[in-house]
Amino acid sequence: MRGTFQSTVEGTVDDALRRRRALDRAARALPDPSVVSAVASHLGGRCDGTHVVSPLAPRLSETLSLPGPLTFRSNTTQAIRDFVQLSLLHLLDPSHGRAATPGRLLGVDAQHPAVREALRTTWSDMVEVPLAALALDPGCRLGEAARRRYRAIASEGAVSVAVIPHVLWFNGAILDVAGICRALRSVAPDVVTIVDGAQAVGQVAPPELSDVDFYVGCGHKWLGGPETLGFASVSQRALGRCRRCAEALAAGDVLGEVGGLVERYQGSQHGTHQLGVAHGMLQALTLLDERPGGLPAVRELAKTLADRLRGGVADIAGLTLLGPAREASSSVVAFTTSDERLRAIQAALDAEGFSPASYPLAAVTGGSGRFLRLSPGPDLTGDELERVLHILQTTLPSTRHP
Repeated sequence: MRGTFQSTVEGTVDDALRRRRALDRAARALPDPSVVSAVASHLGGRCDGTHVVSPLAPRLSETLSLPGPLTFRSNTTQAIRDFVQLSLLHLLDPSHGRAATPGRLLGVDAQHPAVREALRTTWSDMVEVPLAALALDPGCRLGEAARRRYRAIASEGAVSVAVIPHVLWFNGAILDVAGICRALRSVAPDVVTIVDGAQAVGQVAPPELSDVDFYVGCGHKWLGGPETLGFASVSQRALGRCRRCAEALAAGDVLGEVGGLVERYQGSQHGTHQLGVAHGMLQALTLLDERPGGLPAVRELAKTLADRLRGGVADIAGLTLLGPAREASSSVVAFTTSDERLRAIQAALDAEGFSPASYPLAAVTGGSGRFLRLSPGPDLTGDELERVLHILQTTLPSTRHP
């Protein structure tokens, strides 16, 4: 009886500790309380001009090393859709003289699903550059291969717009977007280049932007800001295309409703230029700037943690890393295994508040089964990283027989 009682007590204590660790990690996954407070204190506040974002734009530019001017949208997908539509309207606008016939839009088979759908429903002639298989191959020289594929497809016919992800959503592969844009311009000088930095801003440094017309980012993924904040660095080339394009970009400075954070912010926001979202993002940037070493140190720490996790996953029998080569990897780690084991791993990680995301392999490879995506941030401790690796090493389906 004593042994049974002792085991029960130990199990109860372990469960309590596990729940406490999960709660602690879940709290850290939310925006900082001061960010929530900054949003809530201006909840519903709005203005009818664009000056509400005037202190935010230079602060974002400085923290992220992104050149201005910046334009704002409610999210990155909406920003990309707007820029694609603006390019289409520019080509069809007879006020420029004879309206041009739109060429093709270049997307990527590895584009984020929401962006992929937005492009398909906006532009009739879209071609997807096949990059997913390259990004899944740890032995591939991704930068060179991607540039070659973009140049080859652009050489096959007229291209008007290219939407290029900086970091691929499913496994964190970093694309050489500056090199890709140069390759495109070498064969299609008038192409409008839109770089999707939603998965990149805050975890990798921005690229060289001389051949990028729009570099798009978001505030909530890696910067710790409120949701529904999309922004873009706009090139002088894009602004100079025509007066109407410049006016459309300026008029679109829209910070949208808080959406997914409504309950946490104790209300909703309606209008155009949301004071709460702007003030919340300013507070998030203050927190980043106050960390030792600022954002560059945060990025480096997250990458170091991801490399340690990636190395640990590679050493565990039965787990398969989904690329890419180390030099082309960001702080995202993706792997797959048997469906049964994957479900057990996800349940064990969820129970301790690590929140892995599971996706069907068909979304990127066309194959069956699923994969897990882990995104270790700079707040992850060394002990927590070891705990993750322990779970990956030891978790097996409960149906396993001796």
